[in-house]
Amino acid sequence: NALRGIYFVPDVVRVSVIPNASASTPARTPADLSADMALGGSGHADTINSYPTRATCFTDLRDHAVRLMKRRGRHGLHGCCQGQGKATAINLIISFLLGTLILGGCDSPNKNQAANPPAPSAPTNPAPTDTTSTQFPGLPSLNGKATVVMTVKGRQISIELDGTNAPISAGNFVDLVQKKFYDGLTFHRVVKNFVVQGGDPKGNGTGGYIPPGSSSERRIPLEIKPSGATSPTYSQPINGAPQLEHKRGAIAMARSQSPDSASSQFYFTLEDVPYLNGNYAVFGKITQGLDVIDGIKQGDKITSAQVTQGIENLKK
Repeated sequence: NALRGIYFVPDVVRVSVIPNASASTPARTPADLSADMALGGSGHADTINSYPTRATCFTDLRDHAVRLMKRRGRHGLHGCCQGQGKATAINLIISFLLGTLILGGCDSPNKNQAANPPAPSAPTNPAPTDTTSTQFPGLPSLNGKATVVMTVKGRQISIELDGTNAPISAGNFVDLVQKKFYDGLTFHRVVKNFVVQGGDPKGNGTGGYIPPGSSSERRIPLEIKPSGATSPTYSQPINGAPQLEHKRGAIAMARSQSPDSASSQFYFTLEDVPYLNGNYAVFGKITQGLDVIDGIKQGDKITSAQVTQGIENLKK
């Protein structure tokens, strides 16, 4: 067997195993995706790297399992272990993972959340870098704010894009909206009480935006501004609280295991998802239409998306 995904569901640690699977096993079906909790980006749908949440790190798995058992008064796994069996069960999980594969991304910083503080050995945040148009030549940026109105099933979603705190991520999205790239694309992934995800021209979670005349996707760096910082940190997760959090109605970029792999896929959060903070780039929020995203189903199309305010802040 090959381990195909490890992810956190609220109050549950889930491990998904596909019998006789290998690295070349085809991408999961829509039904499988609807149960999966990671935010995979483009280009790697047939490998475990399609389903990163950073919660897959072994330290997080151990700490989260201990926390859940304490809170629920459990002393073992599935009720089969008592007393000292708690440690045995946790070690068994970790040993199984280590014996199955080396999971990419586990050397990155852990998420910052009150119930699961960063491990003492985690690296400190790098010094914030300046956000300038010359830092990422060829990528659009949003210097300020903009508003996008997206229409789904005849109903409108108003989205405020925050180029002050996430200029590259917000600029990339506004630029694609202006190009009408999202018109007609589907929401290919919907997970109840978690996210709705769209923006893939292939409609299966493996695609991204390919500029005219190019043979490769336009990728943007992971961009997260630490709370209180003057500019974002790029190309790596952060330990501390971000300026833009995964609150209900947030919009953020989906990506694969590589920090700089985001292209066009985005997601809306249906609930607060604090364990994604510091690992994925939030770049705005829904100001009207939360009830609309609650009703989105897998396969629903984006009828249209248009910039209604702030297009003058887009720099290319």
